[in-house]
Amino acid sequence: MGQPAFRITEEADEAPSAAIIPLKVTQPAAPARPAFTVVQPKADLPGLLGMISRASGLLASHKDRADTMEQRAVAAEELLKAANRRIAEAEVKLRSALDEARTERERAAEVQKRSSEVVERTRAMLSEAGERLRAAESRAERAESKFSTLRNALEQGLGQHLGLAVPQDAPSQV
Repeated sequence: MGQPAFRITEEADEAPSAAIIPLKVTQPAAPARPAFTVVQPKADLPGLLGMISRASGLLASHKDRADTMEQRAVAAEELLKAANRRIAEAEVKLRSALDEARTERERAAEVQKRSSEVVERTRAMLSEAGERLRAAESRAERAESKFSTLRNALEQGLGQHLGLAVPQDAPSQV
């Protein structure tokens, strides 16, 4: 054990790696407890059977645990698939709702645009109607004034023509 693990010889120069480092092989420290118990087959047969029985029980227990974990994993996978389906359905519904909301917003914008146009046309019509009303009132005032002037002229002219001139200060007779 005190010798190097590799010897450097003249053949080492032909090796791909020219530098070989000599290593000392050391024995690892002995474990405090042996990894395997050495059993004399004939001397301790009941102990060996007991160890085999315990190992078999442990194996069965671990197998049961593994089966249970596998069943849980399968169930979790099914739950995950169901959740993914629900998420996909929710995404479809959400997209549909967003499209519907977008359509409603577009409709509302169109209605608002039409309403604005109607309001503008109504204002224009009201303004035009106001102008026509003022013009009609003006014509009516002029017509009333002409009528009054004409009536006064007729009264005076007819009275003078018939010789019924009425003095302005005299009280009118009925």
